[in-house]
Amino acid sequence: MRRALPLVLLLLALSMALVAPALAGGPSGEILVYRRGKVLGFDKEVGETLHEVLIETWSCETAKLVKTERVEAYYHLSEDREIITPRQVCDRCQAKFQIEKREGKYFFVSAEPKADPKATGGAKAPSPPPPPAAAPPAGTPAPTAAATTAPISSERDAEALDELKKKVATAAYEIRKIDPREIGSAKKRRKIVEDKALQYAFEQFPDKTKAIEAVAQAIDEVKDLAKPDRYYVLRSFGWQRYHVQDLQAAGIFYQRCTKLIPEYASGHYQYALVLKEQKNREGEIVELGRALRAKPRIKYAKLLLDVLKLTTRVSEKLDEKTVELLRDGVAEAKSRFEQSPPDNPGAKDAIEKTVGKVLDEKYPQEKSGV
Repeated sequence: MRRALPLVLLLLALSMALVAPALAGGPSGEILVYRRGKVLGFDKEVGETLHEVLIETWSCETAKLVKTERVEAYYHLSEDREIITPRQVCDRCQAKFQIEKREGKYFFVSAEPKADPKATGGAKAPSPPPPPAAAPPAGTPAPTAAATTAPISSERDAEALDELKKKVATAAYEIRKIDPREIGSAKKRRKIVEDKALQYAFEQFPDKTKAIEAVAQAIDEVKDLAKPDRYYVLRSFGWQRYHVQDLQAAGIFYQRCTKLIPEYASGHYQYALVLKEQKNREGEIVELGRALRAKPRIKYAKLLLDVLKLTTRVSEKLDEKTVELLRDGVAEAKSRFEQSPPDNPGAKDAIEKTVGKVLDEKYPQEKSGV
């Protein structure tokens, strides 16, 4: 039975207008530290305790606290003092701050560097200098900076991706535990999806493809996550990325969720919003058509008809004749929905004879089979 889990994570929607900070690995790099604050009270509307979260931004260049962001959360997806941008932990950070690594995670211990043994009188005799490195064979090119730092970057990338996957899995488990019939369940799921630490963990990757793949893989690997729940988690991440204008990531999440369960209309509709922003008129029409066919409602009929009225020929598949067929069929369906009482069977028949026919013949969609 489908669970109407309007959530999401993360991987979102996830929905808020988040503007990610400049998380760079350059000379002015910064790390973000998660602090668990005080209990703010009990939210009677949703039946959960509301917690304070402080996200500190520390500069690895100046060794100073740049800013503190205060947010609220029902659930903690990160530990106290955890560095939620582990990819940004560099040698400068290690030298200027006390940072510990425990079970794959980095923790911010202190803003003071580790004590120098010489300052406490415990200095040891200096080690002899290392022997000079052997000269490379003649004609050997000098290693580039990228070549010498690649192993470290790869290791940090792997660690950061692994922690991102863990956070996504934790979020998915928390979402699964929420009964959609409970009062305030939608608000609780939304809080999980909008978790700032989760979003910042996603934003730290310049190449969003890695983060997208990690999130999708984490969702796929969550045990006992029913297909409808997996669909909703993917859709929620798509919604969150859409609201921060990360259209590439949003599109990929929507592709996965609509392929997982093509019969659900919400993913198609939200994917159409992304395609509209990308000025992909053909894709927008196709996804609105799929939404209307999956859930014949006047809302989708109006949206699709508005687009078709502004369209003549889009592509070889959506030529003038096909667009006219769709326009006439959707207009008839809309008029039947508006009758009193609504002629729902007649509207559905009009949709199947036009929209359904075009989708089946020109845009068949395969299921993922996951």
